[in-house]
Amino acid sequence: MSTSNENSEVGSRGNRLAASVLIVLATILSIISVYAVWVDQQVLNPDNWANTSTKLLQNKEVRTQTAVFITDKIYENVDVQAEIEKALPNNASILAGPAADALRGLAQTGIEKSLGTSEAQSVWKSAHRALDQQVVDVINQTNTGFLQYQGDKVQLDLREAAIKIGDRLGLKSQAEKIKPGQATLTIFSSGEIGQFRTAARFLQGLAVLGPLLAFLFFSLAVAVNRGRRRRTVVVSAAALILAALIALAVRGVAETPVVDALATTDAAKPAAKATWEIATGMLSSIATSTIWLAVLVIVFSTLGGPWKFAVTFRRWVAPWVNQRPAVAFGVAYSLFLLFLIWGPIPAFRQWVTVVIFLVLVGLAVWALRRETLVEFPDASSDDAVEKLKEAWTELKETLGSGISKGAEGASSAAKQVRDKATSSSSGEQPTKVDNSEVPTGNVATGTETPAAGLDGLERLAALHASGALTAEEFAAAKAKLL
Repeated sequence: MSTSNENSEVGSRGNRLAASVLIVLATILSIISVYAVWVDQQVLNPDNWANTSTKLLQNKEVRTQTAVFITDKIYENVDVQAEIEKALPNNASILAGPAADALRGLAQTGIEKSLGTSEAQSVWKSAHRALDQQVVDVINQTNTGFLQYQGDKVQLDLREAAIKIGDRLGLKSQAEKIKPGQATLTIFSSGEIGQFRTAARFLQGLAVLGPLLAFLFFSLAVAVNRGRRRRTVVVSAAALILAALIALAVRGVAETPVVDALATTDAAKPAAKATWEIATGMLSSIATSTIWLAVLVIVFSTLGGPWKFAVTFRRWVAPWVNQRPAVAFGVAYSLFLLFLIWGPIPAFRQWVTVVIFLVLVGLAVWALRRETLVEFPDASSDDAVEKLKEAWTELKETLGSGISKGAEGASSAAKQVRDKATSSSSGEQPTKVDNSEVPTGNVATGTETPAAGLDGLERLAALHASGALTAEEFAAAKAKLL
């Protein structure tokens, strides 16, 4: 082997190794990017956070647990029994305890129903949009509003929400007795603010740079792997699908420990599970969109490949793609529109994702036309129409011939059966057995049936099987024979 050939071989192996390393790096970046984009779009976007929070409140399990929390806070801060005793006559004060317990259940039910109204959910949505804006303000060191510093913690105060809901239920005066800082949820401690800001800013940057770097690495892998670029495109798309599936798998594995951490009691687990599913819904949407994107790349890369079915496809579409590109683009975008109407994933209802897919579909049709112009430059739509007509005619003839041959075969088989049955019944007439030809034996006396008797039994069985002997005739003849 010459030195030049050896260098060529080494270079080819080096290209394959470089492409493999780039694909692995791009896959890892893709997995991280899915989570970075999710955090950026879910947690650090006030509008998306508000929409997700509203979906949470629309869930019955979450609504029930929220009503329990508010009711507990009212009863912790208000001596409801004492308030009832004041309203009752002295001789009926003993009823204050049972009445307070009964009122607790009624209050919880009323709060839950109130949380289910569109008015309450609108207030809830506005409050959570403001809350998330305050989270963003914490990142930017301008925190004010719902998020308050309480000692060494940053907390969400639900006192105002409890007062508004209590006002609707006629319990405003009792709700106002909740002391500031009593109906709070801890978001994070003030000592963690610096870490939170650093992590949030890192994820914000990674949400933009991560996908771009992953795309760059995939592109470089395709560029360096000369002679195998189409295969590298397919492998890169498959790696992207793998990254999305890993992200979904991690979401599924993390569900149980997160739900157990959120739910302090078994009764709260359904609400915690619903919270996890709704909160990570956008993560699932991002991963699913990535899978669809990769599938689209694989499909178009395959249709442009050297395989027989792909060449056949390009030969059939070449006349229209070459001579009538407007028709080709129109068909492609019409199919894409039907796909949007179907809407298999939520991402197809977001304009950014739709624009990305529109660009990809256009690029795919353009690449297909570029290839058909090289492979089939003289393809004519008239010739294609004639070929379609010929193929249709040939198909009809083939189907007609097959149906005709099948009918003739069935008719011939039926005729043969009829002829055989007629021949057996008219030619042999074996309805009666000549016992003189068949020696008999007596089982009771211990004598055995001779070989001729066995032949007779076989003959009887054959005649019975052909229909020449009825069951009664066969039984009678067999009895005589034995």
